Amino acid sequence: MPLVQQYPALQCLATACDNLNIPYRYLDRHHNFIEVKPAGSLSLFFANAATPFNSDVVNRICADKEFTYLLLNEVIAMPATLGFFNPDSLDIYELYRNVKSRTEIIETIQQNFSWPLIMKRNAGQQGNNVFLCPTEKDLHRALKKIYNPKSQQYDYVALAQEYIKPKAEYRLIFFREKLLLAYEKSIVGATFNGNLSPLHWDQAQAIPIEDQAQLAALADFAQPIFAPLPVTFAGLDVIEDEQGKLWLIEINTRPGFKFFIHSNGEQPLIEMYEKILQAILAH
Repeated sequence: MPLVQQYPALQCLATACDNLNIPYRYLDRHHNFIEVKPAGSLSLFFANAATPFNSDVVNRICADKEFTYLLLNEVIAMPATLGFFNPDSLDIYELYRNVKSRTEIIETIQQNFSWPLIMKRNAGQQGNNVFLCPTEKDLHRALKKIYNPKSQQYDYVALAQEYIKPKAEYRLIFFREKLLLAYEKSIVGATFNGNLSPLHWDQAQAIPIEDQAQLAALADFAQPIFAPLPVTFAGLDVIEDEQGKLWLIEINTRPGFKFFIHSNGEQPLIEMYEKILQAILAH
């Protein structure tokens, strides 16, 4: 059978190991499970999008958008966010319910947010079940989809989030608090296909940021998160609004690079992994 590699970033990792003469081996036939063996260090295992760099609790905090907001909103600009536990959940979850009905959810949102607003599933990724809601009718539809127990995208927590109109959206990749890679999620010339996540639009492009002043500004913006959150490797999603203010939207400890590689090839990612491996070898 032909090789099927669902995580092409791992090929970039392997090439970086080759370039630095670091031993590694594939542990599965699809090359989605790699053991890297740096000299003087324990083996590092990479499986699909998972990396060995963060603790389980850090991964959990970042996967839970409400947890991320509760921890970080006082140290960095984030859109106002409220979480609502599914009021129609099973009775065993009664302790977690913070509203009695969807009507109460909508009333609470109307009291705390202006239109339009974002509704999203708490633990979602890749733009799944993220909705821009200009009206109450749209809000009803969003809640129905997020709370649909028959859907693979079901979540028992729905988040209402202040809408930040973007001038630009960025992904920032950090390792040990250093910005290694930054790119704009450009929708110039792209076509909206129903997914609000910019790189999921048809013909969207990931454009590397090379301007040193802009890179410094983005790195400085993110620095406050590292005191309360001991995250080692992560991708930060950041919006620049129409007034030039930066906002942290979420943090992904398992960032994907499929769209970046499609736009830019493998070399920038190989260089990123070389920097990570060199940092590990140095310490």
